[in-house]
Amino acid sequence: PVDRFTILMKVSRFAKQARFFHIVGGACFGSQYARWLLRARSLGMLQLERIFAVDRDPDCRLLREGPHDAAISVVCSDWVDYLTRLLLNQATPETVAADHWVPSPLSPHILFLAMTRAAAELIPGLRWESAAITEPVGVPVQIPLAGGNLAVSFAEWQCPVNCIEPPTCPAIRGPRTWDMKATLEKHFSAERAFRSSHVLQCRHFVHGVGTIPMQDILTEFARLLENLKSSPVQEFAVATVSGCHGLIDVAHCRRL
Repeated sequence: PVDRFTILMKVSRFAKQARFFHIVGGACFGSQYARWLLRARSLGMLQLERIFAVDRDPDCRLLREGPHDAAISVVCSDWVDYLTRLLLNQATPETVAADHWVPSPLSPHILFLAMTRAAAELIPGLRWESAAITEPVGVPVQIPLAGGNLAVSFAEWQCPVNCIEPPTCPAIRGPRTWDMKATLEKHFSAERAFRSSHVLQCRHFVHGVGTIPMQDILTEFARLLENLKSSPVQEFAVATVSGCHGLIDVAHCRRL
């Protein structure tokens, strides 16, 4: 019989490579994602340098209950503040090419808030005013939220929170023929010439954990800054999506 070490050595040849993971939260979901990443590493499916779990609570569940591992650092910070600092540091694409943002399914729209805040710091006299989304975006489920943003989904049924969105949808037991990123990019490209629109997609990366590559986030932020400097952008839209669901925010640009 083949021993476990031999199996792990064979699997590790195909391990995914990552540098840093930035996990939103150190409570239920954050602890779970940290545990799954460490398990993927132990199974030879993943090689990583460090996991940063970001939580405002200095006594969060991850600190109290673990998992405890030398690769995990818990950062006591507001989520938007943390991502804003990453954007303002303007790390080079080469540095962040193997870094990942791990969102929580129940967190606020952190990417939108951090991008607007960082852009306002870098461009003097720039102010953002949140705006409600009124136009239909071509998906079956569209739910306006209290803050003016819009929750969208292709699923007219209840999905499990940790679904990895496989090619065959477990709810309908048939092929998943839709993709939220492609749908929203098509919608944004046809709407409003003075809108700077950005769609960032969370995809299953390894062992049940979905991520948005940090390189994608920094690339879209750099594109926003370039649009603001080179064209009369009047509106900024960002959608954080999976394959099936998404959250869209819009803000109007005002220059003092």
